[in-house]
Amino acid sequence: MQPVARLPDIILFSTGMISFPCHCGWQLEVPEELAGGEIQCPNCFKLNDVPTLNDLTNLRSDGTFELKDNDQDRKSTQSSAGRPTPAVAAATFAIPVAGSSFYDLQPNEGLVTAASSPSLRENVHSIPLASDDSSLSVLPMVSADLVPLPLRRPRYDPETGQLIEELSIVADERPASPVLTSKPTLGYAAGRLLSDAPLRPIALELLMPINALVMAFVFAVHVGVELIGRSAASFTGVMTFFFLCLSAPLVAFILSHYAVVIEETGPEARDELPRPLRNVNFWEDFWVPLGRMLISLALTFAPLAIVLSGHWVPESWKSLVSLLSVSAGIIVLPAILITVIAGGTWLNLRPDRIWGVMRAGGADYAVTVLLTVVTTAIYLWVIFGLYLVPDATFYTHRWLRYLDHPAVTYASMILAIYFAHWVCWQMGMVYRRHHEQFPWVFQRHVPQNRPRPFIPDRS
Repeated sequence: MQPVARLPDIILFSTGMISFPCHCGWQLEVPEELAGGEIQCPNCFKLNDVPTLNDLTNLRSDGTFELKDNDQDRKSTQSSAGRPTPAVAAATFAIPVAGSSFYDLQPNEGLVTAASSPSLRENVHSIPLASDDSSLSVLPMVSADLVPLPLRRPRYDPETGQLIEELSIVADERPASPVLTSKPTLGYAAGRLLSDAPLRPIALELLMPINALVMAFVFAVHVGVELIGRSAASFTGVMTFFFLCLSAPLVAFILSHYAVVIEETGPEARDELPRPLRNVNFWEDFWVPLGRMLISLALTFAPLAIVLSGHWVPESWKSLVSLLSVSAGIIVLPAILITVIAGGTWLNLRPDRIWGVMRAGGADYAVTVLLTVVTTAIYLWVIFGLYLVPDATFYTHRWLRYLDHPAVTYASMILAIYFAHWVCWQMGMVYRRHHEQFPWVFQRHVPQNRPRPFIPDRS
């Protein structure tokens, strides 16, 4: 029996090769079966896409591809038809036999062999991550005739396969230019709140176009009420009652609007007057604010009405008691309005909590009371006019009759509307600045440490 010849570890045969340069200038040569794959350069260790046979015609000497127009590609294809593709030649390379653990993807030029060098293509587990510093180790030389290997291996993103390169930081020697900032167009976007501003900006904000338009609408409603009142004075009986019923919705709108102003500038933290009737919701924008305003006025001036309607006070003391009751009501009215509108519960109307609101407001509350006095005085003049002047004074000073002129009446009406919006806005500011110090209940959840229940050990 003749012995069987053993196959060598590496079988050599001849086939077509693809030769192309790397970006670093190293010339790579692989079998044409690997066209379209990837190979790692032994010089710079970067992955290179193996070009296909069709791409070799557009491959430059620096490893990049040249893009041509369709006409140029068509001409180059026609001119090169029937000729063999350059850079494809016969070569000899080494491949492993079954069971070998080494793969040689380089040309068999005696520099790197399958027995002396492992695979130059790293798998997904051996490619370091972008944040891994273990790849900064010094690598050995391949051969004395070869260029030394780089000290840093290229790193690729394990998910996208993108090459991670270092960015060079260059100092900017240009002179720094100032940053141009524009004025905010909206107070809400810029965070400009009037809660930290003095009183004067509120008076100026009322003169802004949007706020002036709201006050102009309220002025028109006041004029309607005034004209209906003058018409009612010309009739008696049923017609007077009819005109009073006709003016009642307008008066209710004015009262509800002032309550909405306190709510919008206070709890809602708006820096402008709300639209008349706000969102045109009968319950939320008319009925509820009107009820809160009427309840506040009733709680404030109910003692005065009781004093004037009964016989508990002598006639000689009624004027003094009425004056004191009105003064006390004006002082307490802002605190009651703030509590009824923003307090959330009737329990906060307790006298000690109303006093706590007044005390927490401090100087802001004192300014609010001053504005309330001015607003009340102007509104009393607009409503009653010369009826507030005693007859003896009116006949002694005949010039007072000029105060009944429509110009004076409408000018007083404009001042009353302006100061009424001012004092309502100021009440909202008192809430926004000091509501955390108000002695109100049911405003926030205060957690309490409760003892943990005893759980017996069942083990």
